Amino acid sequence: MHFYRHLPLPPLFFCLLSIIATSAGQAQIDYTLNWTHPSSHYVHITVSARAAGDSTDFRIPVWRPGRYVLQNYARNVVGFRAEDAQGAPLVFRKIDKSSWRVWHPGRDSLRVSYSYYANELDGGSSYLDDSECYINPITSFAYIPGRELEPVRLRISKPASWRIATALQRDGDELISENYHEFVDGPILISPDFLLLDFDVQGVRHEIAIQGEFQADTSAFVDDLKKIVIAQTELMDDMPLDRYLFMFHLLQRPFGHGVEHKFSTSIVLGPADFLDKRFYRRLLSISSHEYFHIWNVERIRPAALMLPDYSRENYTTLMWLHEGITSYFSSRALLKAGLLSREKYLENRAATISRYLRSPARAIISPMESSFESWIKSQGQAPPNTYMSFYSLGDIIGTALDLELLQRTKGRKGLAEAMQWLNETYARKNLGIPDDALQRACEAISGRDFSAFFQAHVQGVDEIDFARLLEQAGLALIAKEPAPGTPEVWLGLRLRGDEKQTNIANVVPNSPAYAAGLARGDILIALDGRRVHRENYHRVLRRYKAGDRVTLTVIRNDRLREFSITCAERPVMAFKIVPVQEPEKEQKKLRNRWLFEK
Repeated sequence: MHFYRHLPLPPLFFCLLSIIATSAGQAQIDYTLNWTHPSSHYVHITVSARAAGDSTDFRIPVWRPGRYVLQNYARNVVGFRAEDAQGAPLVFRKIDKSSWRVWHPGRDSLRVSYSYYANELDGGSSYLDDSECYINPITSFAYIPGRELEPVRLRISKPASWRIATALQRDGDELISENYHEFVDGPILISPDFLLLDFDVQGVRHEIAIQGEFQADTSAFVDDLKKIVIAQTELMDDMPLDRYLFMFHLLQRPFGHGVEHKFSTSIVLGPADFLDKRFYRRLLSISSHEYFHIWNVERIRPAALMLPDYSRENYTTLMWLHEGITSYFSSRALLKAGLLSREKYLENRAATISRYLRSPARAIISPMESSFESWIKSQGQAPPNTYMSFYSLGDIIGTALDLELLQRTKGRKGLAEAMQWLNETYARKNLGIPDDALQRACEAISGRDFSAFFQAHVQGVDEIDFARLLEQAGLALIAKEPAPGTPEVWLGLRLRGDEKQTNIANVVPNSPAYAAGLARGDILIALDGRRVHRENYHRVLRRYKAGDRVTLTVIRNDRLREFSITCAERPVMAFKIVPVQEPEKEQKKLRNRWLFEK
């Protein structure tokens, strides 16, 4: 049997241990957090708890809510050690990749300690340097399996000039939580120079903590976030909060990530340029998405995630609802708040529909399957052309279902009312929702049967007839003219690379290239003997018409290969949504309702 030796830790570490020693029988988990050399990226963590039985397990979570993929946070743990309340070492052993077992016969309490390498700055990870300490507790704080519901207290030792921003309950420099689930749902920013702003909506204080360069009109930014909050509380007819924190990291490099929490969000975005309208729209869009999560997934929650098991996958078929429908409402809120024009909203909806219609995976995987399979197939892990994100599919379902509800109820009820029903029926009673919850909601508010819709488009993969749905609301879905210089013909290839080397990144199923035998990874060399690469591919194709045969030369497995391909007419790749010029009365009513117009 191999036991792990102790690694040396700084003197301050042991001072903190003596300060928060856990008394015998204490039904509370006590943590400490400190660091001594911030540029090393190591934070030091202790966990003190009442001893029960002869041994106790400590485990680092293997995933986090908001990212439904197994992670390996325990790889960052260094120097694990265990001791009793008097500092005497205890025997321990690592029992799997993320868990340690500590033996403590005859002891009333115990402590474990370790260093954690925090060197990844995104909304879901943890990071330390000489300018800040950002902690997402679920990545770094070990828990005791079976004791997740015990109260938690965290004491932070920090430089005197550094401040703390978090939505967790405060007691000086200590943070207190009712249980581990609540504790790890609250990111923590500790820094000497974050900007702190705030506003109130319905008597609820909303704080804004900004780490990084903020070169913008603070009052305008605060007003825009406030407009989003007001729009969403009106959509949901509810304000479930007593506090909220928007936490922003503004970077100078390209990046984008946001993570939802019950009383906060952590958003990392860059390059931050408030003179760039695209950056600002993106910032507001992510903020709107994450805020809507205070209902959808944080309170309107799948039964499978009510008390998560952080040691393994937690399967649900509902992520299309919790993430995709949230994406739908994030843009709805911007439209309602006056932060997105009608034209831009319709442009965004058309782009979403176009991506859906272009994707071969829409005919293979349903929204429910996409949700269930996310643990193994998301983030590029699925075979080519077989997986479509539950974000995208849920956004599509949200668009279709909202229009369908408005049509069936003659404009009286839409998807917002269905979400309100879920909030009243499940969230306010602290109940997890079943797989068919949204179908029940639609039927309850409309008095109509929605089983066929859900069987076809949520459980199944039947294509949604958006032309019909939009036409009922006085809108037309029409083909968008290709950009100037777009070739008339199409081979079905997506390319990656540059003029030095271009690889085939994807071959569209049932396309001319697919029929000819081209494959992902082939290195593109020439078309009809003329050198071709990603930069000139469309320009070369402009020479041809549908029906022409071309020879494509590639390198595959270090051998030169030639493939004969028949050019096809370019299919419609993108659509636009335009208002019908002379809509009927009912069409105009539904259009005005959907677009928040009088």
